[in-house]
Amino acid sequence: MKRVAGIGMVALFVAACSSQGGFTDWGKTWRDDPYLRVMGPPGPAGPPGPPGPAGSPGQEGRQGVAGPVATGPAGPPGPPGPRGPAGPPGPPGSGGPPGAAGLAGPAGPAGPAGPQGVAAKLERFKSILFDFDKSDIRASETEKVTAILDWAKANPNFEIVLDGNTDERGTEGYNKRLSDRRVKSVRDTLTKGGVAPTRLRTFALGEEAPICDAKTEDCWQSNRRVDVYTRPMP
Repeated sequence: MKRVAGIGMVALFVAACSSQGGFTDWGKTWRDDPYLRVMGPPGPAGPPGPPGPAGSPGQEGRQGVAGPVATGPAGPPGPPGPRGPAGPPGPPGSGGPPGAAGLAGPAGPAGPAGPQGVAAKLERFKSILFDFDKSDIRASETEKVTAILDWAKANPNFEIVLDGNTDERGTEGYNKRLSDRRVKSVRDTLTKGGVAPTRLRTFALGEEAPICDAKTEDCWQSNRRVDVYTRPMP
C-alpha cells in the first residue's frame, strides 16, 4: 500500500515537470539540481594504467648570435707592488779624481828618546886663511894643513868637511867660484898627503857665511878662509 502511494507521487511529480518544461529537459534538470542528486561514498582508487609510448626527440635548437661586447672605461691604476729582490752588483766604476787634502791633525806626543849614537858633533880645526882674490895656500898656513893630515891618519873612521868662503867684495857669482877654487886647493893638498877622497866633503859658500861684517882689512881677512870640520863617517 505504501509502495503504491510512492509510485503515485512520482507520477504526479513527473507530470508537473512535463507541463512546465517538457519531458526532454527533465534529465538535464535532475542532474544539475543538487537537491535531486543522489551520491554514494567514493569507490576505491583503480589500478594504475600501463605507461604510454616514449615521445619522439625534439628538434635541436639553433645557435644564438653573439651580442656586441661592451667595453667600459679603464679603471684607476692599482697600488704599486712589493719591491723586488736586489740585482747582482755592477762592475766597479772608474776611479774619480783625488779629493782635496784634509787638514793636518794635531801633533802626536813625542816618542821616547832613542839610544845614544856615535857622537856626530863637528870638531873644528883652525881655519886656513887666503890672500885677497887668491886660492893657493900661502906658506904661513901650511902648518895648519899638516896638523889636519896627522889627525886624519890617526882617525881613519872620520871624514873631513871643507867649507870655502870669501869676503863681501866682488859679485856674488864670482865669489862663489873663488870659494870653490879655495876649497878644492885644500882638498887636493889633503889627498896628496894620503887622505882618501871618499873621506872629504867640500862646499863653496861664497860670501854667504861671514864671521865679521866690519869694513876693515882684518875683518875681510877673517872671511877669506876655508873652515875645516871632522865628524864620524856614516
